[in-house]
Amino acid sequence: MRPTTTLVLLATASLLQAQDCSIDFLTPQFGVQQEMDLAYGTQERFNGQQEVLRLNLFKPVGDGQTERPLIVLVHGGGFFDGHRDHLNALCTDLAAQGWVAATVGYRLDFYGTWLLGSPWAYDPAEVIRAAYRAQQDVRGAVRYLNLAEPDIPFAEVGTPTWDGLPLDRYLSLLDMLNPMHRLWSDGRWNKLTVAHGCYWKQCSFCDVDLDYIGRFDAATAETLVDRIEAVVAETGQTGFHFVDEAAPPKSLKALAAELQRRRLAVSWWGNVRFEKTFTPPLCEQLADSGCIAISGGLEVASDRLLALMKKGVTVDQAARVTKAFSDAGILVHAYL
Repeated sequence: MRPTTTLVLLATASLLQAQDCSIDFLTPQFGVQQEMDLAYGTQERFNGQQEVLRLNLFKPVGDGQTERPLIVLVHGGGFFDGHRDHLNALCTDLAAQGWVAATVGYRLDFYGTWLLGSPWAYDPAEVIRAAYRAQQDVRGAVRYLNLAEPDIPFAEVGTPTWDGLPLDRYLSLLDMLNPMHRLWSDGRWNKLTVAHGCYWKQCSFCDVDLDYIGRFDAATAETLVDRIEAVVAETGQTGFHFVDEAAPPKSLKALAAELQRRRLAVSWWGNVRFEKTFTPPLCEQLADSGCIAISGGLEVASDRLLALMKKGVTVDQAARVTKAFSDAGILVHAYL
């Protein structure tokens, strides 16, 4: 049975004040410009695979406006079916009336979709998680559409350069004896990020509307190691500090594998979430690739408060992960 299509319309009403009063937004009177398959982000699906999120955008042509009201259309389908292209015709009609219209794709599917028959037999928790993922994605699409210019994909931002800086004249300060704490000031670390934004972005105390948190975008391990090699060639320094809000475990695993494949001798450290995916074998692999230290925000040693914060970790889980890092010879610092 084909699922019914439900529309969720979100209009930026504040822009209506900037419109020409002769446009009634009801009469088809303009040409339409289409921009199809625009990538507005990358997110992790229910099964752990990465998905590039895309939308189709329709704009009026010949309306003489520089600011226009926006309508975002979201297809239905029970969170396991449907496609943004099903709403292209409606978006075309709206753009001809003077609106900017977008039809948004979002993450679909969840565990149990095809096994249990009737949707009413699904695990309610799985449906709730699917709905939450869809909500996150649509909010990300709205943020993308409201930006003055589209963001440059993280894979295309290029490699930072220190060209022209007197690197040999920077001081290295030994301000404390704790070997982990010394890393922030002792020695020179090239700064890079594994990805842009935070892949979790659920912590209740965090402002996920900020671009550097809410817009998660990753690059391939090959691209990251290309950047590392370029920085080493320019600076002669082989130490790297990844300054992510929380480096994704899968990206770190791929990075470690690529460093090992190229036999590139570097030292690196960075910030993570204490995910259960940081198993002893993975920690060993990270250490073998040059990881010397890890920092992460635990915030509080209380499972009740961690749940209220939506941290997605427990004290026991954090303890197991920190032990796995320590057993691999990696220094650990937990923010409390």
